[in-house]
Amino acid sequence: NELEADLRVIGFQEGTGKYAGKLGALTCETSCGNLRVNVGSGFTESQRESIKESVIGSIVTVKYNEIISSKDSDRKSLFLPIFVEIRTDKYVANTLEELK
Repeated sequence: NELEADLRVIGFQEGTGKYAGKLGALTCETSCGNLRVNVGSGFTESQRESIKESVIGSIVTVKYNEIISSKDSDRKSLFLPIFVEIRTDKYVANTLEELK
């Protein structure tokens, strides 16, 4: 199964190794805050160099396989999240209920 979610970017992590000084992952969550995930796959080299603070607050589409329990909190997370695109036409992220 491949599903899609539109999530709000709430932060980012700098990369390590070959991605040092570039984007490593975007931290994204649902509008209800009940699902949070770090998305580190699906970016082009150009996106890794250009996406930084400016994307915080934006809505992004993320492909995933299933909703899972988070290891670190009571929130849910996504299994195998992959960045698809920045949504310039959407201003509200999905809720967890909309993804179920």
